[in-house]
Amino acid sequence: MKGMWFHFRQGWQTLHARPGLSVLAVLMLAFVLWLCAALLGTLFLLHSLQRTFLQDLAADIELQQDVTDMQMARIADRAKHWSGVAEVSFVSPDSALRLHSTEVGEDLEAIFGGNPFPPVLRLRFEGVSLSGVDSLALEAATWEGVAGVVYPREIWQRLDELALKIQDRIGLVTLGLLLISLFMVALVMRAQFAGRSREWRLLRLLGMERRSLHFVTGVQAALLGLGAGIIAALGVGVLVSVYHFVFLETINLPAWFYAATIFVGVVLTIPVGLISARRVKLFEE
Repeated sequence: MKGMWFHFRQGWQTLHARPGLSVLAVLMLAFVLWLCAALLGTLFLLHSLQRTFLQDLAADIELQQDVTDMQMARIADRAKHWSGVAEVSFVSPDSALRLHSTEVGEDLEAIFGGNPFPPVLRLRFEGVSLSGVDSLALEAATWEGVAGVVYPREIWQRLDELALKIQDRIGLVTLGLLLISLFMVALVMRAQFAGRSREWRLLRLLGMERRSLHFVTGVQAALLGLGAGIIAALGVGVLVSVYHFVFLETINLPAWFYAATIFVGVVLTIPVGLISARRVKLFEE
């Protein structure tokens, strides 16, 4: 226990010896972590909005005009057991005619000389991919009593492509920001280590083991990352609150997202601290 406290105290003293540099490192890393967390949170929200939007899209199994009630019940039962299908509803030709006539503002029955709409089983999905819907549509098209399957495939595909592009760009920006910030933090920590290099060498001459020095530098780096991570997580919380106040919409980021922000700050700074210590040759005999 005394050894743990000694390592913690030495790491804290190194930070306290150059408080300006410590604050600079914490704030710099906190800002980048906050920005990265905000970008990843935006990506999380975009995926959530995409899932919500896709749930509103429907696939219509168009039935043949002479389909029997027994055939329609069999088709509906098979569709309900598909993976990802949340709801199956029947849309009669008369209902479809009234709906589309109202939307267009014309008497479609008079224009077409009859009701042009077939009976339809409308499917709504939850947690299904475009490829999954494609395979379901191909299977349903072979069923007896089915005339065809219609769904907004082009819209779905464009949404998937847009989500991938945004994800790739946010990933690259996040990686670039993290690398730049870690480089700057490494320079700051290197200056901190250099400022106490004589004390470290004295401790080494007095018998301090190399692994103890490793542990002290790890503690120092972890404290920097912890402080930066906490500030970044609080900043994300403030950003979410401001968004709710301005747009009157609630953003529900899971608790693990805030915990992950703090964890990433700690995990990233520890190897940076060890590398910085090596650069000033603290671990040499």
